[in-house]
Amino acid sequence: MRNILLIDLPGCLHIDCLAGILVRFDENVGITAHHQSQDHSYAHASGLEEDVQIPPNLNDVWPVCGNPRAAVIVTDQSFAVIDIVGNGLKCLTCRRGDCQHISKIKDILEQVTDLPVFLLEMSALLESTSLKRKAGAGSVASWKRIPFQLESIHLQDMVAKPVMQRGCTVNGNLHLIPTPGGMCACCHASWSNDIYLKGEYPVFTLQSIHRASVFFRKCSNEMCDSELQYDGLSDCLFNMTTYLIDHSVLRQYMYQFLYGRSPMFGFYSVWVQMQNDAGHSSFASQLHYNKFVWAWYGFLRLLDIDYHEQFICREQTCGAQPDIIICDATHLSLRKDLSLWKDNVPKATKEAKQSSSSVYRKSIFLVDTQTRKLLKKFARSSEAHPFPPNDFLMLIDGCKEHQGSLLPFLNELGSTGHATAPPATYKPLLQALSATSPVCGLLHPEAELLELLEKMAHGFSPRKDLNAMAILTNKCPIIADLIASEQVLPEVLFPVLCELLRLAVAPFEQSTSSQSPAAVQAERSTDHPPPDDFDGMCFWPHFPQQRLRPKYAMDGLKTTRTSCRKDSKNYGRMTPGVFAAFCPHGICYGFEIMNQFESPNVPFTLLLTRFETPPKMIVYDNACHLHAYCLNREPGMFKKTKFLIDRLHWPNHTACSVGYKLDGYSKYKAINSQVAEQMNSSLQRIKVQLSYMAQDNFLWHCRFFLWGKNMKKQSVH
Repeated sequence: MRNILLIDLPGCLHIDCLAGILVRFDENVGITAHHQSQDHSYAHASGLEEDVQIPPNLNDVWPVCGNPRAAVIVTDQSFAVIDIVGNGLKCLTCRRGDCQHISKIKDILEQVTDLPVFLLEMSALLESTSLKRKAGAGSVASWKRIPFQLESIHLQDMVAKPVMQRGCTVNGNLHLIPTPGGMCACCHASWSNDIYLKGEYPVFTLQSIHRASVFFRKCSNEMCDSELQYDGLSDCLFNMTTYLIDHSVLRQYMYQFLYGRSPMFGFYSVWVQMQNDAGHSSFASQLHYNKFVWAWYGFLRLLDIDYHEQFICREQTCGAQPDIIICDATHLSLRKDLSLWKDNVPKATKEAKQSSSSVYRKSIFLVDTQTRKLLKKFARSSEAHPFPPNDFLMLIDGCKEHQGSLLPFLNELGSTGHATAPPATYKPLLQALSATSPVCGLLHPEAELLELLEKMAHGFSPRKDLNAMAILTNKCPIIADLIASEQVLPEVLFPVLCELLRLAVAPFEQSTSSQSPAAVQAERSTDHPPPDDFDGMCFWPHFPQQRLRPKYAMDGLKTTRTSCRKDSKNYGRMTPGVFAAFCPHGICYGFEIMNQFESPNVPFTLLLTRFETPPKMIVYDNACHLHAYCLNREPGMFKKTKFLIDRLHWPNHTACSVGYKLDGYSKYKAINSQVAEQMNSSLQRIKVQLSYMAQDNFLWHCRFFLWGKNMKKQSVH
């Protein structure tokens, strides 16, 4: 450490200060400085220095922890951070691409042969992002689909054979000839029986390097200049035009990517060492890291995989449109400058769908904040921590003005000596009434439940009715627990129950769009990229786009609600992450690169645009805000959807109604609400290597990894 600080770096105020501290420390503990520390005067500028060419010094460059695209470089008297921006190097200190720091690091990359690992990786990333690639270096000549599993006996035997036994050998030289047959795609003529030499190229296996003569065939139609290139599938070789790689190498990395933890550069580094052990010390110079990367990208795209088949759960309760969706965002992201990402937060326009006011706010039991806080405090009071008498009087006055249905019950408690603390059996109900959540989150507006509660509000006792108690237990457990404890619902609570019934259906009676929002199509926006294999920046194979997202008046309004806030981190140069949806069995149904920081708008837009009718239940860590967001925009569409918070995040939602608690419903006890979190944990091990890929490669690798996870889960069920 002292050598780095006091010797290799040019002097500055900070280093001089630290040097003084270290010298005093050495004196106190009896450490004698090495003579080596006095022998580096050449590092300082001097008028006596000769004008000589000094070779690049690797001690002048260091890695930047966590960023393989960047490095710290030191010149005579200055430091700088160099990063790969766009297709070249840029000095983040000088804000230029042609300063002395750039020149120095280019000299190191070009002149030093034995580069450290971090510079090798930086060099490979620089070359792979450059628009001016070497001719043919990244050109894939193979074209046949490659099976993911080698079920063919021929391919199983071939991949196990030494390379020299796979093709035709002439005088000890390997000849790779395209298989005859088929027709020209341009003119539909047959291919010529004659073969022509394409060139002699290296063939790389795990621990050997061979030279092979690669041939091609011409079209039998003399007017057509098409050529049939050597594909290599039958010989288990992948043809990259100027070099070939054994399938066993690429398949080994394929399994490493799906089931292991080593990044691509780690795998390549191990391969280099294996080749060195076999005596091929020039392997790294013959097959640069970027060449291996291009070969893997081509191999991945040719894998014969039906992605649609695995992105759907085979259980009868799920299928193409599962009734239960568990969704969440992951921290898997890529650089914004390598993607089509743009911060696309919806804003209200003159053409926005209008609403008179917040539908969600009108469906809260207690709208007045002060009265709501007093009721919550009263619900949490006990004999050890009694509710102040003056506060109870203020609570009564607040209910007189803002929620008269609660007055008979509060007066009853006051007259029976419970003004300082309510009975334990009523505390859960009072806490639910003091929540900032809409009542329809507590009493889901299902006809069967509403009909039963209507009867109870007029004196019906469900205590001895097994069917009625089953309905309450499954759909409104807070009322079921109260009935189980008190035998009957007190008459003083009848007005409260009537008010709850009114508020539970109020958002949907006020809705101006109870029909599907397909009737209110918005004009296609240029913010949406044109569909392609990934439909822009996402992959939802079984959720095709049903409609576009309209713009709403509420989009332009800032919320004042602060409870249960989900923090949005500033990701800087990275995209906000990937949003994914799962069924309760853990099968991923698709994903998308978020074009804004995670908020209720992300799942809302997914549900609105890609579901003809929303699922019956949505489990989400921010379901409370998502429910309010939906009520303020499309209440009619989401009337039959239940919003629940997963078990892991529920303890953080102290201000939410118990109606959002997944574990509050006995029939949902078996649901694994952590499937999204578990997948997020799995994605962490590929995060580093995917973060610096271009968008198309990022999407391909995301889909491939999630496909592999789905396939593994499907094989278990």
